[in-house]
Amino acid sequence: MSPSTLEFYRSMSPYELLELVNSSSSAGAEFIAIYISVLSAYLLVAYYFGDKLSSIELILFSSMYSAFCLVIVSGTYQVINSMVIILNFVQSTDNSLTLLIMIFVMALSWMLSLVFMVKRWRLR
Repeated sequence: MSPSTLEFYRSMSPYELLELVNSSSSAGAEFIAIYISVLSAYLLVAYYFGDKLSSIELILFSSMYSAFCLVIVSGTYQVINSMVIILNFVQSTDNSLTLLIMIFVMALSWMLSLVFMVKRWRLR
């Protein structure tokens, strides 16, 4: 953590730190909810229409989905990373494993959903 960040956190009251943690966790939960919604929609399209898509449609749809997932995963990383930094400052413990697990699960589900779509597409 940079010295300017430490000074910024030290200048905050306990209430402000708690409010910062709460707002960061709310933002993280929103990112995860959006990700789960988009993942569910993609899996439904893959299941019902995956075998009916042409090659170009599959590439375009999967590319748009992948770009959106990249934005959501990077946003989630930034929010959870800032929350982990704040919690490390407040609790003096290392909470970075939580961040790694969340990002790993999101990236794995993204890759598996793409594999599922390609498998459904090959059934035609």
